[in-house]
Amino acid sequence: MTQAKQQLIAILLITLLGFIGLAIPYPILAPMLLKSQAFSLHTHATRMLWYGALLAAYPIGQFLGSAILGDLSDHWGRRKILILSLLLTTIGYAISAIAVYQHYLGLFLFARLFTGLAEGNIAICRAAAADLSPKISKYTSFGLINAAGTCGFIIGPILAGVFSDKTIYLGFSYATPFFIALLLSLFTLIATYFFFTETFNPIKNKAHQAFSLFSLLITAMNNIIFTVRLQHIKWLLFSALLLMFSVDLTYQFAPLFLTAHWQMTSLAIAKTLFVLWVSIIIGEVWLVPLLAKRFNKYKLIFNSTIALSIFLILMITTTYLALLYAALFLLGIFIALSTTLATILISDAVNPHIQGRILGAFSSLRVLGDAIGAITGDLCAIFYPAAPLWLAVSMLIISLILLLVTKNKRKL
Repeated sequence: MTQAKQQLIAILLITLLGFIGLAIPYPILAPMLLKSQAFSLHTHATRMLWYGALLAAYPIGQFLGSAILGDLSDHWGRRKILILSLLLTTIGYAISAIAVYQHYLGLFLFARLFTGLAEGNIAICRAAAADLSPKISKYTSFGLINAAGTCGFIIGPILAGVFSDKTIYLGFSYATPFFIALLLSLFTLIATYFFFTETFNPIKNKAHQAFSLFSLLITAMNNIIFTVRLQHIKWLLFSALLLMFSVDLTYQFAPLFLTAHWQMTSLAIAKTLFVLWVSIIIGEVWLVPLLAKRFNKYKLIFNSTIALSIFLILMITTTYLALLYAALFLLGIFIALSTTLATILISDAVNPHIQGRILGAFSSLRVLGDAIGAITGDLCAIFYPAAPLWLAVSMLIISLILLLVTKNKRKL
């Protein structure tokens, strides 16, 4: 096995863990807060507010972590920052497991925020994958990274659905999946320490700011401002962010929709979403490399986003279970095409020496949108469970409009 392939495997393992951590709460939060009596939440509005807060905490942490860790990796190297972030991730899952087991919602909220901060390392993974080009093409590495993330979205809900189901084993609880995630995080930390080698020579001629919370926050904000001011990617960036916002809204509130409209349990939600995640993997591993080399990437992402809107509407409106599964499968295919192409287009447009900075800022803006979506969608869902999904449809339409008015199409 070549060194580049070994590095890519480590990158994929870290990405997988990050998305497992993101996805674990999806099938259990709604039943845990809306149906379980383990937490002293007496009104529907209170339960929904906690649901939104817990969904938002992880991406808020990622918002800070992505920009900070991505930039630090440009200065200190990918490997050191990855190992540090994985150590913090392991601690975060330990706190999460204890908090859920002891029914401390406040501590669980902190743990999700803390773990999200550490899991901002997805920006480093993308930057490290870009470092491997041309030994491994970006179409291959970025597609595999997204596929690893999708596998995380498969494994996370399945872990949550199975290991929280007392009908399978009485000793299982809502805390058990987080203990499993703790073990996976520890394994990834050890594997990264021994098998991941540096992919990038850190910038030597630029002193970095002191490692303090204030300076890191300033750095994160500066990176984001720098990124959104890049004129040649500005409209593409905004369009991609709205696309990601819509997709993340779907990830976050599809479980709530399935709970409310289809009366599904945690395990049933995990099984249903399995269809979505499998189709995303098919799209990312097979369709993206195949189609991106044969068709104009701009037209491909535009048409994929149109199809994504259509099948999301079908998922919301159908009353037939077979059509629901069909819509989820096709939805996954076009999520894979549109989101992978958006990331590749942004990466291709910037200098290799600022890959970590730009992709870190992009990841930060995405997860900030994720947090905003969790809060906004939660407020909408108090009145109508499908409202967040209709909001996602609306954002997809705006994303399409921004693609149409992009002034720099020649760069796409």
